[in-house]
Amino acid sequence: MGNESNDLIKRDIYKAHQAIAVAPSPGSRINLLTRRFFNVLLQHAQRQGNVETFRAPLSAILNDANYSSQNFEVAKAVLRGLAKTTVEWSVVNDESEKTNVGRRWGISSLLAQAELIDDGSSIHFEWSYAPAIRNSMLDPSRYVQLDMAVFASLRTGTAASLYEICTRYLTNFGGLTNKETWEWWRPRLTGVPDDGTPTEGGYKFFKRDRLMPAINEINAGIYAFDADFLRTSLASLGTDNDQGEVYLTDVLAAAAPA
Repeated sequence: MGNESNDLIKRDIYKAHQAIAVAPSPGSRINLLTRRFFNVLLQHAQRQGNVETFRAPLSAILNDANYSSQNFEVAKAVLRGLAKTTVEWSVVNDESEKTNVGRRWGISSLLAQAELIDDGSSIHFEWSYAPAIRNSMLDPSRYVQLDMAVFASLRTGTAASLYEICTRYLTNFGGLTNKETWEWWRPRLTGVPDDGTPTEGGYKFFKRDRLMPAINEINAGIYAFDADFLRTSLASLGTDNDQGEVYLTDVLAAAAPA
């Protein structure tokens, strides 16, 4: 991964509230690669500014999405598919007393247009957003600040969606999630549209098979430290081990009481 790509992935992405907790429309699905590529494209677009069509080298997009597979055809298919994937979003209006609108609902494709261009020496990807959502994507008035390094470390689409949703409600008034049924949350977490068919086991199996593994995946990769303690501990890490390597987990040992 090049220096430019390394610098990019360390930067946060500012994702509009209405782009979080979206549900796929019937016939569409949102998997881990879909979420990764969408966020990387949004990050590139926000850096490029107010233009109609955005363009980036395919190699940079793959690197920033932490796509390590050599099967480029899969990645190309996912990128092209972003223009065919439609999602439904529902946003509670936090200022409903001013606008008389308590909730807004909408549907749109993730990308309005997507094209892979091979000029013989390199492959570039061009894309654009639908006019109705373009401004809110590029310069959102209310947004979620996502850590792209954390996002790139997640390995399931459910965990990626849960991370975005939880981060969104850190900035929500009151810090609370929508009061919705688990059936409402299911397609937004799994990326699979709900066809209304009752599922055997209901919430019990959904919690066991999807929700708890996603929670455990996120918790396993995220730690909170006192900043001063972390700086001191990182400076004191050594290589006194059989492999002669620095282990960040030694910081946890230093934090544990004697």
